[in-house]
Amino acid sequence: MRKVYLTVVLSVVLNLLQAGQISFIREDIDFTLKENAFYIDGIYFFRNNTDEYVKTTMFYPYPKDSTYLEPDSIFAYCCEDSSNALVKNDNHGSYFTVMIPPESVVSYNVGYKQPFLGNHVEYILLTTKKWKEEFEEVTYKLKVQSDITIDNFAYKPDSESASGNYRYYLWSKKNFMPDRNFKLQISYD
Repeated sequence: MRKVYLTVVLSVVLNLLQAGQISFIREDIDFTLKENAFYIDGIYFFRNNTDEYVKTTMFYPYPKDSTYLEPDSIFAYCCEDSSNALVKNDNHGSYFTVMIPPESVVSYNVGYKQPFLGNHVEYILLTTKKWKEEFEEVTYKLKVQSDITIDNFAYKPDSESASGNYRYYLWSKKNFMPDRNFKLQISYD
């Protein structure tokens, strides 16, 4: 049943994309890495390129391998009216409803906590290629507990700083098409 639902959702979204009805134009994501958990809290911006109301279901994937435990504290809501947009969760991702008035931009806040066992964490960016458009703009902020060292970044940060028990990293890009996922190789002090 899950495969049928996923196939229907993906085909509806891909049809809307191919028709140019909606664009995924921006994402602003706050990542937090602490105590064997990776927290993701993102604002995602979608544009309706038509003069008609668009309603669709989006799939939001999670990384999955033996080092990741099931995500929890999952949420999805519309920033404009605070309505709950979460439709369903499974062990590969979440589904949330996006409703966009004609020729408008809306934003959705989606996030989760993913406990992990290994020495790496990952946020999936490569699904952006399915949109066949670059992000107009992205901002990624990473807050890391001070006893965790980042040994390798998939993308070099634009800036870094420290305050209290945390280190902070920032990425800001325009016209960005990811060529890899956001991965961090870590170790503990």
